[in-house]
Amino acid sequence: MLPLDETRRELTLANHILAKQGLLLGLGHISTRHPVDPGRFILARALSPNLVDIGDLHEFDLDGRLLDGSDIQAYGERVIHAAVYASRPDVTAVCHCHPIELLPFCNVGVPPKPVTHVGGMLGET
Repeated sequence: MLPLDETRRELTLANHILAKQGLLLGLGHISTRHPVDPGRFILARALSPNLVDIGDLHEFDLDGRLLDGSDIQAYGERVIHAAVYASRPDVTAVCHCHPIELLPFCNVGVPPKPVTHVGGMLGET
């Protein structure tokens, strides 16, 4: 298991790599389970992944509550990360993203509908 400082450094690096590869872009985020306390996970504040620095990382519990008492703007989707960690003790990292190349597959077998915020201008159907 990695010490906390190394885990935080690698999570910062993961944000930058996934942003550079176009997976996260301005939307999406990656978290990791805490290396010592499995009832916690580490996630950056709501910030574009390519801008994340070690100081932007914060700890959350498995209900998605911020544990450090700061007043940062946290990702609303942190509860998705929390639910995965709570239900799957074997999972050590979670990446939530919306790669544009995969979005058409969200509608396979159903009538077309908007699947991104920019598609909302098209209406419900």
